[in-house]
Amino acid sequence: MAWKSYPYNNPNEWMLAPDALSNTFTSMIMNIPKGHTLTTITAKRLDHLATVHIQAQPEQEKAIRDLLSWAWANNFDTQGRLRAERGCTADELETLKNKKKRPIDYTSQWPGPLIGAPKRGNDGTLSHTVKHIRLETHSLREKLDREQTRCNELAYEVKSYEKLVAKLQHTNNDLRTELDETKRKLEVSEDNVHDLEVEVENQAEIGAKFPLLEHQLECKEVETDELVSKCKKHETDALNLQRELTEMTNQLQTTRADLDEKTATMVTVSRDLHRLQEELAKVGKSLADMQKHTQELKTANEKVSQLTAETAQK
Repeated sequence: MAWKSYPYNNPNEWMLAPDALSNTFTSMIMNIPKGHTLTTITAKRLDHLATVHIQAQPEQEKAIRDLLSWAWANNFDTQGRLRAERGCTADELETLKNKKKRPIDYTSQWPGPLIGAPKRGNDGTLSHTVKHIRLETHSLREKLDREQTRCNELAYEVKSYEKLVAKLQHTNNDLRTELDETKRKLEVSEDNVHDLEVEVENQAEIGAKFPLLEHQLECKEVETDELVSKCKKHETDALNLQRELTEMTNQLQTTRADLDEKTATMVTVSRDLHRLQEELAKVGKSLADMQKHTQELKTANEKVSQLTAETAQK
């Protein structure tokens, strides 16, 4: 249809056009009026589809950017880029006037996937066969635009998925480092406990006089055993996480081979990622508990040393 345009040489007097959303750049161009101001939603959608169209047909970028800059000057700057806010400056308005566009340029339909008017025969008309071929070509190009848009969206999802997997791998490496450090601290604590046991054996008389000290030592030994058990469990959880990350990587490789099946698989992977995040949160909480227990053990050791020193002085 031909859209009625407001004063085409003065965007400041353009009216706000209604929303018109579509799945392809070409069909969207056919359904929004030139010489109007677009809503933010429509302008963003048009810019996204134009970018996809240019990626598929880069030779048309200049013509498409030029179209955006004069057909919707309040939404796109002189370079055909989406504005942060609607409206154009006085200099941009002067540039628009210098383009010397005609009213028909604003009221005519978009000619199709190819920029410019179609070529015609000597008699000024197209044969039935040529019209049929061009109609079929136009339909195929629209289908290609839809497929290209979908492929680009899936590619973006795959890249986001790869980044998330890399982030999880990095988090897993950090977790392993923290586990190793915790093991080292645990070994030091076990050595300290052993030293305390030797000291208690050498000072049996003192131990008889201070049963409370022996009881505290037994409690710390129990806590140490619990820490060892938790550490082993965390190590098992980390191995399970590594296996799950490997499975996710294999799923990603399968996704690259078949993008059509990826749409259904992404939902399952999202749930898996959510579950992994919960497990990582649990592991982080367990590590915090281990650090707390280690600090308590260190405090107890200091108390034992202090009591031993006081006993020696007596």
